[in-house]
Amino acid sequence: MAKARALEAEISRIIAVNRANCDHLLHALIKLGFRDDDVEPLRGDIETANLGKGYVRFMLSAEDLVSCEPKLSSSKVAPIMLEIWNGIYDMESLHIQRARRRRKQEQEKDDKSEAYTEALKEEEEAIKIFSKVNIEFSRYRALNHVFMGTYKPKPKAEAFLDEGLKVIEACKAGDLDQLELLMNNGKYTANEFEVHSGATPLHWACWNKHIECVDLLLQHKANVNAKTLRGFTPLHFAYQQHTEEIIKHLIAGKADVTAKSALGQAPGSKGAGLGSELEILKPFYGETTKGKKSSIPP
Repeated sequence: MAKARALEAEISRIIAVNRANCDHLLHALIKLGFRDDDVEPLRGDIETANLGKGYVRFMLSAEDLVSCEPKLSSSKVAPIMLEIWNGIYDMESLHIQRARRRRKQEQEKDDKSEAYTEALKEEEEAIKIFSKVNIEFSRYRALNHVFMGTYKPKPKAEAFLDEGLKVIEACKAGDLDQLELLMNNGKYTANEFEVHSGATPLHWACWNKHIECVDLLLQHKANVNAKTLRGFTPLHFAYQQHTEEIIKHLIAGKADVTAKSALGQAPGSKGAGLGSELEILKPFYGETTKGKKSSIPP
């Protein structure tokens, strides 16, 4: 029962975050010039949305609205839409867990009952919605990489980056000796990045509170204002982890204290959305805070 209550509480939390993020998108659309009556139908979708279907309908309608304005570059709202698709992805993963739990319970009672048939349909529907969400989530990750220039051909001098992310691995582990060896070898750079998240070695060093690694990366010209696909800079993570010394070192290295995340949060600011005053439960797309790949539990 405790696990079931925890699951319901987490679903409720993510639904609340998703609603706030959808409101943020509507506000951004109005700032870009869309009229209130253009976005009002979308607001209605948010009001009636509960789980996947409603939010998918909202996002597809928002995409249609943006695509109808030929002079508007989708790059202006793509980071926000990516964040929302990520929230829907997480929500549907939990929906599948709940539906699967219910189906197993009803199966143990009577696998020929009407309740079991309904539970089975709910699970199948949740998986079907999740498949659609996964496609859109992946598409927007790719779109954001395009807008960020990730897919531009690499210079020959950086071709080695495709062979692995050794600098990031050293920063994840806090292995200063290994990081020094890599930085003193012209083959490696302090600015490599993960394609699935956009995170750089400096992001990981800040998230894992490795101040010596942070200092070494800054000495080797790490981009102190590099952004993940979610729009977070290393300074966002330093504030989130409450590491005052790292914050001071980043600011001394000319970190932008006004840099906004995809949902408009500057490092250390308060307010709605994913800012440092709220928990960044999943700092990098596709990763949990333990560094394991996200997946749907069996």
